[in-house]
Amino acid sequence: MKKWIFFFLFWILPVWGQTFLPGTEDIPLMNGIENVEETASFDSPSERMVLIEAETKLSAKSVFDFYKKTLKNLGWQETRPGYFERGKDSFSVEITSGKQIQFRLSQSNL
Repeated sequence: MKKWIFFFLFWILPVWGQTFLPGTEDIPLMNGIENVEETASFDSPSERMVLIEAETKLSAKSVFDFYKKTLKNLGWQETRPGYFERGKDSFSVEITSGKQIQFRLSQSNL
């Protein structure tokens, strides 16, 4: 019985605790990305845009690999490194100097 409880706590609970990037409904926040803040948001009848800034000590490669794999599983297609599309929506991950990360989400409301 204790094995089943451990299995449940180890495998199932982390899924319930998944956090997402602010301003998004289904784009997961990678462990190791910190100081995440929605810095700008724009809504119009035809489009919604969100800019999110964060910091990390992780390598750029590990961040790009995580989002490439994760977003593919969520139906996004990478159009070029760090840029993704799903239907009329687009998402990008850019890492600037000093390990600053910028996420951009654009969603069409049409």
